[in-house]
Amino acid sequence: MATMREGPLIDGIPVLGPGGRRVLTWGPFGGLRETPGDVPVRVSATYQSRRRFPWDPTGHTSSSLLEVRSFLATDASEPPELRAVKALEALSQNLSAMRGHVQDDGQSD
Repeated sequence: MATMREGPLIDGIPVLGPGGRRVLTWGPFGGLRETPGDVPVRVSATYQSRRRFPWDPTGHTSSSLLEVRSFLATDASEPPELRAVKALEALSQNLSAMRGHVQDDGQSD
């Protein structure tokens, strides 16, 4: 198993605003699987939130498991945003084709 020496799991993510998210595309499954292997890795996040009084922040810690094995024999190489764009393009083409059929039907009367 290779030792991960840099990246967000090692260096952390300095700032992530409220409601923000970070999506990581880590490349081919085979290479990614070599690093953590089949053993899940516990990832911990420590952050602060501020309520009414900014001088009184509340500390939070959460953790979750990062595992790779469940992605075996799947293809997640296309980001969700690209899949959404492709779906909208297909929808647009279908609507255009439907419009053409409706116009053709109206002219034959």
